[in-house]
Amino acid sequence: MKKLISVLLLCSTAILLPLTAHAEDVNNRLYRQERRLYNGVRQGTVTRSESQMVRQRLNAIKATRYRHMRKGTYTPTAQRRLNSRLDNTSKTIYRVRRN
Repeated sequence: MKKLISVLLLCSTAILLPLTAHAEDVNNRLYRQERRLYNGVRQGTVTRSESQMVRQRLNAIKATRYRHMRKGTYTPTAQRRLNSRLDNTSKTIYRVRRN
């Protein structure tokens, strides 16, 4: 019985650890992109309207991530989708800062 419980505990830990690592990855990307946007506004290379547009996208990504985490549906597929959206937002920030 103890062996079964320890195996189940080990398996559940092995399953949950990668999910938290992915969540941290998305959090880090969100933070870096917000920082890039802030620096662009501070340097004057990003206008207020451009900043608002990108912030709306970032807030939507945050809301989606929060929903997944709250419902327990943060799967590798959901993480790939969020990363894809973050890729597109990163490209937008690049274009806006060099506009």
